[in-house]
Amino acid sequence: MSLHGRAQEDLLRLIDERLAPKHQVLYTTHSPFMVDPDNLQRVRTVMDLERGGAKVSSEIFKADEDTAFPLLTAMGVEMTQTLFVGEHTLLLEGPSDLIYLDVLTDVAEANGSTGLDPRWVKTPIGGSGKLSTFVTLLGANKLNVAVLVDSSTKDVGAVQRLRDNDQLAKNGLVEISEFTGTGDADVEDLFDRDFYLDLVNRAYADQLTTPIDTAELNAKDPRVVRQIETVFKKRKIATRFNHYKPAAVLLREQAALAPRIDAATITRADQLFTRLNSLLPKR
Repeated sequence: MSLHGRAQEDLLRLIDERLAPKHQVLYTTHSPFMVDPDNLQRVRTVMDLERGGAKVSSEIFKADEDTAFPLLTAMGVEMTQTLFVGEHTLLLEGPSDLIYLDVLTDVAEANGSTGLDPRWVKTPIGGSGKLSTFVTLLGANKLNVAVLVDSSTKDVGAVQRLRDNDQLAKNGLVEISEFTGTGDADVEDLFDRDFYLDLVNRAYADQLTTPIDTAELNAKDPRVVRQIETVFKKRKIATRFNHYKPAAVLLREQAALAPRIDAATITRADQLFTRLNSLLPKR
């Protein structure tokens, strides 16, 4: 138990490769790192019952919560290594970014332009403040990590320093402003402003007494999300503007809305995807 988790995995491999071919090996453990999630059929649970003594069982998930806990933890560790990250991981600030990239990939490819390479595992991390932490964790596993960030993200400097320390792919810090031609931009600014405003009006139809009109937006502000937030405050709308809701509308109504995405948006998406795909090794 005092060994580092990776060292426990080494010990498990030693047992499999050196001892098990010649001997039957039994060991007891409370450590999830000493459980091979690919060979759960080997596991037996041992419960110390008040009546009846110790019970050994191969029906591992019929055990009580405390007994099964190391097994559940082992499976959780395995899932985090395979479900949310991959050899080529693209970190995104939130789930709405993932939706926009998926929809824009479909639209771009349907129009003969470049889509995002499927080798990228897109991982929303729940806010820009976590970027540097995730880059550090994933970079330590020798993964190819890139980060797509809003140009206004305060954490860009920290991520930049990680790149300088070789914990991020070369040129792996990608800012949206590279493709919008503005100094400050969110993923939403890849879209035509009127198109995005329509998504907002659809998403908040129940809360808006009248749809938001382009005349209400501050055209001098380069970020459409900030323009919308300002209108919400002026109208004293009780609910806070949620970036995810317009993205969810686009996802639900993609068949009807995707054909309305204009050529300029597709061009910006093509440039973004070409830039991100250039960070991958050639096939």
